[in-house]
Amino acid sequence: MVDGIILIDKGKIKAVGPDVKVPEGVKTLKARVVMPGLVEAHCHIGIWEETIGWAGSDGNEATDPSTPHVRALDGIKANADEGGLAAALQEGVTTAQVLPGSANVIDGYGVVIKTAPKTTADEMVIRSPSGMKIAFGENPRRVYGVEQKKMPSTRMGVAGVLREWLQKTRNYVDKQEMFKDDPEKQPEHDIRLEALAPVLRKEIPFRAHAHRADDVVTAIRICEEFDVEMS
Repeated sequence: MVDGIILIDKGKIKAVGPDVKVPEGVKTLKARVVMPGLVEAHCHIGIWEETIGWAGSDGNEATDPSTPHVRALDGIKANADEGGLAAALQEGVTTAQVLPGSANVIDGYGVVIKTAPKTTADEMVIRSPSGMKIAFGENPRRVYGVEQKKMPSTRMGVAGVLREWLQKTRNYVDKQEMFKDDPEKQPEHDIRLEALAPVLRKEIPFRAHAHRADDVVTAIRICEEFDVEMS
């Protein structure tokens, strides 16, 4: 559309077209091109801050290969001083899914946010959690096998860690259901298994990082084994 009008009221588009009636006293802006905001589906802006260096490097909890209970939301710096968020917004990325990094096999909860700065990260949230980040291939192998000399050091180990925690979660959820009417027999609350339980219930999907085609096939294989969703 050429020479069109977009009427915005309280942050929401009310009308679009060549003959939209503009109320008196409304602030007007002229633009050469208007386009929808871009959506970043998988990124780490806001948790690897570009302004303050090491003190704002919060993307990887690289201390355990399974950290499903951590949340990207807790690491996002919300205000306009964060260079990554500011750059994304300036270039037209208005919505982003921020995920923990790929150091761990199970990395934690992601969150979908608007990139416009607010006072707190909670004010930027569209959906939380948006999924459970998992990673295959070189990243967890390097962090644990090479740097920390422990499992997983191979692709077999990566798959094994993921299966182990999915099976633990399945047993936990089954026991909760089995003894739902008998509180004394309920399993002891486990924050990691509680975090993974929504994946088994298909309330949220896995958000997978992979380098190679065989890693993708392994991810699909495990998701089919446990009947969970992935993107």
